[in-house]
Formats: sequence, structure tokens, C-alpha cells
Amino acid sequence: MSVKKKILFVIPNLGRGGIQSLSSVVSKYLDKLSKYDITAIVFREENNYKFYGEVINLNAPSSENSFIMMKNSLKKIRLINKISKKGNYDLIYASSRIPAFFSLVSKFLFRNKIPLIIAYHNTIVMKNRELGIKAKIATFISRKLSNYADRVHSVSNGIKNELELLGFDKNKLITIHNAVDISVIEKMKNEDIEPELKDIFQNYKVIVTAVRLEPQKNLALLIKAFNRVKDKIKSKLLIVGEGSLREELEGLVNDLKLHNDVRFMGWRRNPFKYIKNSDLFVLSSSWEGFGNIIIEAMACGAPVISTDCPFGPNEIINNGVDGILVPVNDPGRLADEIINVLSNKKLSEKLAKNGKERSKHFEAGNIAKEYAELFDEVLNG
Repeated sequence: MSVKKKILFVIPNLGRGGIQSLSSVVSKYLDKLSKYDITAIVFREENNYKFYGEVINLNAPSSENSFIMMKNSLKKIRLINKISKKGNYDLIYASSRIPAFFSLVSKFLFRNKIPLIIAYHNTIVMKNRELGIKAKIATFISRKLSNYADRVHSVSNGIKNELELLGFDKNKLITIHNAVDISVIEKMKNEDIEPELKDIFQNYKVIVTAVRLEPQKNLALLIKAFNRVKDKIKSKLLIVGEGSLREELEGLVNDLKLHNDVRFMGWRRNPFKYIKNSDLFVLSSSWEGFGNIIIEAMACGAPVISTDCPFGPNEIINNGVDGILVPVNDPGRLADEIINVLSNKKLSEKLAKNGKERSKHFEAGNIAKEYAELFDEVLNG
């Protein structure tokens, strides 16, 4: 029997979020391949998702305090090098822009010879606008040091094209779409809905979204569109998720006198049972890296509408066939399409049926094999 190759993942944490969920899913299916011995470095301890391998907590979280931030940044750079060498790892996979930054700097400073793959899960340009000068500096450094990476993985072709425009070596760029564990969704979606919500699902057309309540997700757009929908269709909007904009969004709901029609559910371990029982899932983002939740909603059997934002939704949805794409930040158009789907049973059933079939393309077992092919390519030089 051949010796397993040792892969070291570098992940921000295993808390709530798409990168964390993806890391869990990919590690699970890589473990099933029995080809690799996988370990994860995390910057701080959060355990919402399971990693299928050893987890090493660096205890070096980000901080608003400049001194602590610098101290923990140096700690990350030093320990990524120390752990990777001491553990005799064959490959390092840095799972997103922040782990990529620290892994590149570590490799550059310590001349670490272990092959490195860096990954990008979101549009850099839009994230830099949101995060400001520190993010722009980190991007500049990452681009300058990107030759120290053996491959650069993007989760959508849109991100891949953006990276090339930013100056990353196009010969090192590769797209592997995100993975969805459909077998888990199939189990979770059939869990019972809370008794106090059953009346809503029985007596109203229910629209569901499940996202972080952050600027990127542009929930104000969905709320404004829903304000037009509810005047024409007896409907409710359920917002599953938590984030920094909750109070602001609740204020918008109150201003529009929608407090009886919009329910903020908070973060839920299982959003799939709500999506499965809904009449429509909507993603209203201004930008995405890929849009995993679209595939998850398709797998639940819900018809899907998404903004045609950069990047990802138009790589998942075949417009009018297995979902609907609408322009970004156009509440009138979004409202019209929501009304169209909710009032057209034949269209709704077509989108749901074709969407469920489309979701199988991103099944975790298939995507994990693409990761394995990438790892083997780099390991074999």
C-alpha cells in the first residue's frame, strides 16, 4: 500500500460561513478517497463545522487593536512555516485570501520548499472596496508574491478572470467550483418545521433567503422587492441568517410597515427545511464568489431566483431553465420575477425540477475528485 501524502489546510476558522462549510465537505470526501493524511491549521477556535482530520489551533485571531493584530500576524507567518516543516507535509492548501496572504508571506520569508496552492473564494475587487486600505495592501503583496504559489485556485471562472486581470499568472490559475454535500441536505431538509411556523407555510406563499446579514448580500433589495410583491400575492418573507446589518434591516422593514410579513429567523443550524417547504428561494447579492446557497436551494427542490451578480450565479443557473437571473439592484425587476414564479405553477415546477437536476453537477464526491487531481498534479511536479 502506498504511503498517504500529507496535506496541510490553512483555514481562518471552522465557524459559520461558506469557506468553513466547504472545508468541512471537501475534507470529508477527501478522507473517503483514502489517499491523503489531512490536517488543518485554524487561526482561532470555532467549531460549527467538522474538519475530517487533525485540527491545530494557532490561537491568533484578528483584532481591532493594531499591536495585537501585528503580533498575531507574525505568529501566523511563523507557525505556518514551523508546523508545515515539523510535520513533514507534502503540500499546503491555503483556503481563502487571508490564509493565502499569510501562507505566501511565510513561504517567502522562510524559503519554505513545500508546494503551496492558494485559493480565492470571493471577488477581490469588491471585497477590497468593502474592507478598505488594509485589504488592498494585502492584495498587492499577495499578487507580488503569487509566484511562490504552485497553483492559484478560484471557485468560479469570474474570479479566475479577475485574478488574471489583477496580474496573477494565468498559467497557474485553475477553477474548481464549490462542492455541496447533497446527501446531508437530503436528510436535513426533511426535518420538521417548528409548529409556530406551520401556519405560515400552509396559508401563504413563502419566500426564503438564507445568507449573512452583511452589505454583500444586499438584503435591502429583497425587502424592497417584497414590499411590491406582498401587495399582489399573499406572501411572507423569511430571512435566515445573522450579521451586522440586522438592526438596520429591521428598521427598513418597520419603515415599510412589513413587520407582520417579514420574519428574521437568525442563524439556524438547518436552513434547508425552510427552503424545502418554501415556494421560492431568492439570493439578492451585489456580489458573490460563487453562491453555494443557490445549489443548496436547488438540491432542496425550491425554485431559485438570483441576481446576476459577479461572480458565480450565472455559472450555476441556466436562465429560465433551472433558475431565474435578474439584474443587480433592480427591485422592480426582482419583484416582477418573484410574482411571475409564485403565480405560475408550471414555471415554478419546471425551475424546481431542473434545478434539482442541476445541483447534482456540484455534488461533493465529484468536486473532491477535482481537488484530488489538482493536489496530485502539484505533488507530482
